[in-house]
Amino acid sequence: MDGRSPEGANISPAYDVTHAHSAESRWTRQNLMAVNGRVRDITRADVLEVGDRFAVPQVSAAIDQVLDATSRWAVFASEAGVPKAIAQSVVRDIKQWSLPLR
Repeated sequence: MDGRSPEGANISPAYDVTHAHSAESRWTRQNLMAVNGRVRDITRADVLEVGDRFAVPQVSAAIDQVLDATSRWAVFASEAGVPKAIAQSVVRDIKQWSLPLR
């Protein structure tokens, strides 16, 4: 689902869904893309506000779709042959980061 902002830019709800995280890293200890001015502790209200600001249709449904897909990460990782330790690390991060979006 892509929405078009009033300025004509394409908005993609999955832009910052890729996982790149290390608590010790200068660059990957937090999101690199701000959502509603935040790079950490991003809430569902933040995403909804940005979606409203840019007239993204059905933003709440898009959030739910992303949460549903990421909740199944362990299954996808197993099918893709991702090493178990890496998959478990990603699962922990997904659980932590997705809680404020529910």
